[in-house]
Amino acid sequence: MATSEAAPTASAPEPEATTPAPEAHVSMPEPEPESKISATKPEAPAAALEVKNVEKAVPQAETIGSEAATMTAPAGEQVASLTGSFRVRLASYRKPPNAHKGWKILANKYVDLLGNLNYALAEVDLGAEKGIYHRLEAGPFGSLAEAQVICAEIKSRKDGCVTVKP
Repeated sequence: MATSEAAPTASAPEPEATTPAPEAHVSMPEPEPESKISATKPEAPAAALEVKNVEKAVPQAETIGSEAATMTAPAGEQVASLTGSFRVRLASYRKPPNAHKGWKILANKYVDLLGNLNYALAEVDLGAEKGIYHRLEAGPFGSLAEAQVICAEIKSRKDGCVTVKP
């Protein structure tokens, strides 16, 4: 379907065709599986993962904290980072262009849920065996409960979502 480097697993749901895409010929780049994500599986220790902000091309305002940075960007736009705020992880991609395309498709599909949020890509190095992934995250949310409500609704519509704490 998309030009991803890893084949999708059976646990990665296909996008539903209930909402027509703005352009019929555009297909959703499938998230590459980092690993099987479950709500009960703890994240790897921070020392095992190297997370960096990916997008150096995004201009940053001289602000303190990600919440201030997201307030300077219009809703729906990419921000340098959502670190420090509650957020939802929507997908993970090998290549940043696929993550940007994924955001456009998901933001249009879930305009009622994601329309007032910003997005960021977090680069994570999962080691020599798995390599580097670009996590697509949306936020900020004022609380974990707000993020959980959005995630639950996205999951009920058959797409993946994981809440992320600051």
